[in-house]
Amino acid sequence: MRRLTTTLLLLSVPWLVIGAFWRLSIGQQQKGKGQDEAATTIEPGNMNERQKQHSKLYDEFYPRGHGRLDEDPQNQRIRDFQSNMYKPPGLGPIMPPMTAVEFMRGRWCAADAVVVGNVTDKASQLLASAQFLFTEYNLVVEKVYKNNALAPISVDGNLTVVRPGGKVQIHGRIVRTVDGRYLPLDIGSRVLLFLKYVPQTNSYDSAVQRASFKIENGTVIPLTDQNVPGFVTNVPVDLTSTMGSVTTSDCLK
Repeated sequence: MRRLTTTLLLLSVPWLVIGAFWRLSIGQQQKGKGQDEAATTIEPGNMNERQKQHSKLYDEFYPRGHGRLDEDPQNQRIRDFQSNMYKPPGLGPIMPPMTAVEFMRGRWCAADAVVVGNVTDKASQLLASAQFLFTEYNLVVEKVYKNNALAPISVDGNLTVVRPGGKVQIHGRIVRTVDGRYLPLDIGSRVLLFLKYVPQTNSYDSAVQRASFKIENGTVIPLTDQNVPGFVTNVPVDLTSTMGSVTTSDCLK
């Protein structure tokens, strides 16, 4: 009996370890249309040069040890787990109380570009480590609040915006990963993004913590499971007035 108990305990350890780092968010499944959007069919190990550069943005932030996503685990429980993996946000830096304008002003000053746009397309890919996914989104620019002097952005132009997480099909098997800090951008959605320039690919990294927002009925909603200063449940933050105040303030040198 003692041997059986020991065996069962050892078998449960991998799941305890996985569960400590990854957990499935039931609430996340109900957010947006991302759950129902088509998976990108990929061939593991086959990346173009742009994708290789974008993989480098995130590869070191997703630890090894829970299995490669490009390898079929031959276990239905793990397959089901990999079909909707969720990385919880974890403990971010403690931020003092501030208004939405104060918070967004700090993000605006740190960003290389700030734009409003419409998400028209996306394609997901494995990181080189095969521990997580990333997605390249196509964004049609509607408004430029802050432009990038190194590569000016045009209204009605297209931007490639990169973000952790995604959904792929690998030899008929669906794998989906979500990082709670950077929730997916839905195709067809209108978004406000604070971006960092990626000169190697002339693209933009949107993995700026707490600095991506969905726009609905003129208000902005954080695309993160982290707490965002100045954003209180049932208290709408107006896009036009908020960004008007943000962009007319001087950044601290």
